[in-house]
Amino acid sequence: MLLYFASKEEVYWDRVKATAQRFSSFKEWRDKLRNNVEEFCASRQLFCLDLSTALRARGSNGEKLFFSVDIHWNEIGHRVVAEEIHKFLSNAKIL
Repeated sequence: MLLYFASKEEVYWDRVKATAQRFSSFKEWRDKLRNNVEEFCASRQLFCLDLSTALRARGSNGEKLFFSVDIHWNEIGHRVVAEEIHKFLSNAKIL
């Protein structure tokens, strides 16, 4: 099983893009790695859980999922990821 963990920048891009105009090219690259990982998983018939959607949804609601001084998840971020992994494993009948 492969997990794709979206970076802090990927999660919050939609919230900060208006104030970060000089980094507008990031939008083009934001989903490139994620798409490559999805293609890799599909070509190898691997379980692949992309956490981007869940993290972006929660981040867009203003939830702070990362520590403010670095790129690591805080307690809330860890909880969101754990819930998504559990949901994925349950739905795939792995748990």
